[in-house]
Amino acid sequence: RRYAAEVSQPRPQHERNSQQSRAGGNDESTWGEKPAYLRPHTSDVVSAVESLYADQLKPFGRILLKRVRELFAERATEAARAAGSPEASIDVDAVPLIDPKCLRKVCESCINLRVEPEDGKEYS
Repeated sequence: RRYAAEVSQPRPQHERNSQQSRAGGNDESTWGEKPAYLRPHTSDVVSAVESLYADQLKPFGRILLKRVRELFAERATEAARAAGSPEASIDVDAVPLIDPKCLRKVCESCINLRVEPEDGKEYS
């Protein structure tokens, strides 16, 4: 499967910084563009939820966002190693952020998951 944003070829730090500033940076929106987000598939989300339960953690939305991103980083590392870079290690910070709205929609549409509201906008 291919994902909306390719994670197997992370950008060098200087390119990420320039792209981030073009995309509005962290809090500033100089160009009015939104940062690029990864849009996970149902299988990615289910794998992340299973791994959180294996770690005896309740899969709150904010924790699930982090775990899905960690799984993308692991897969990118595996892909880089399979492509001939045995020492490759993709840092989770090199992986684009996960789209939180998309993540929640994927959770709500998955028949294998039950989404429950928590405090504020949080869900589990």
